[in-house]
Amino acid sequence: MDPSPAPKTRRGQSQNLSSGTLKKASSRLTELERRRGKEEAKKQQPHRPPQKPTHSGTAYLHPRPRQEESARQNQQEAADSRVQTLEAEKATLEESLRGEMLANEEQRNYIEILRQALETKVEELGLGEVLERSKQEKCDVLAQMVAMVKELEEKRKDVAQSQVLLNRITDM
Repeated sequence: MDPSPAPKTRRGQSQNLSSGTLKKASSRLTELERRRGKEEAKKQQPHRPPQKPTHSGTAYLHPRPRQEESARQNQQEAADSRVQTLEAEKATLEESLRGEMLANEEQRNYIEILRQALETKVEELGLGEVLERSKQEKCDVLAQMVAMVKELEEKRKDVAQSQVLLNRITDM
């Protein structure tokens, strides 16, 4: 079974995402959603023009110049455009993540199928007992090697002590 190919980018290149990249993308998406919520909340609040106090203590409304209003609209359009771009990027990343997750799941299933097939084949060939014996023998060999290493270290210490004693005797 061939694992599914990685999702393609706009340029047709394969896009492999690491878990760090996916975490960064996820946190970025969360931040974008939070910002979008704030912008929508601001849109829903009514705008009140600033008031200037007069000498009589009453206030009058100060109309906004058209340039400020136009600049505000341009900023809003730029923000809306940026939000749309980021939402498109979010959708692309989510789709890529879904593809990676599916590919990962397929690979896990394929590995499990291969493992089961291998176990079945070992049993069919009657190698199960040999394999278990082999594992036990490996453990026995490893245990013997550990014991031999300990013994070797003890012998080295004995040789070092003997050398020190021999040097003391020859110096006398």
